[in-house]
Amino acid sequence: MTDTAAQAEWRWALAEHQARLVLEHPAPRRRSLPLIAGAVAVAVVALVGTALTFAPGSTGRWVTGIVGMVVGLALVLTDVVRTARARSQHPELAPVTKHLSPRERSAVQRVIRGRDQAPEDRVDVVRAFALQIAGGLVIPSSAGQLLLFTGIAVSGVTFWPLYTVVATLWAVPMVIALRDVALARRYLDRAPV
Repeated sequence: MTDTAAQAEWRWALAEHQARLVLEHPAPRRRSLPLIAGAVAVAVVALVGTALTFAPGSTGRWVTGIVGMVVGLALVLTDVVRTARARSQHPELAPVTKHLSPRERSAVQRVIRGRDQAPEDRVDVVRAFALQIAGGLVIPSSAGQLLLFTGIAVSGVTFWPLYTVVATLWAVPMVIALRDVALARRYLDRAPV
């Protein structure tokens, strides 16, 4: 074996160990994706709609923007603290693919998305990673960023068009996170036990 092959085997061994930790514990609770997507959409529409009822540059727009920013920032900070605390207390919550190279992570994601088949010795790593994604733990942070930048955009700050573009761009990671959770759940539903 070459040095690169030995390193790859070591990375996969670490991922396999982490996968065993994940698979030994019960699966995280599944949240309703349509409900989450609907709640985020309603929050964004309510934020924009409320801001548009006030005149440009008025105090009402500032207050609406601040409310959106505070809610978004609270979501992000709560998610960061919750994740850090949970991973320190429960090692099985650490990402299964954290030791893998970007190319290997991409291969695992291709399997979850249904574009490829996992080799027999990698199935546990893929299933464990799919379990972690299916929990939807990345959704609160994505939703928080979207609300944060939407709040800045509706406040009417000097560069509000720029923040509107940024808020629109933050909708993309939110949609991708929802899609990844749905694909991981679909993989787990059809994957062998």
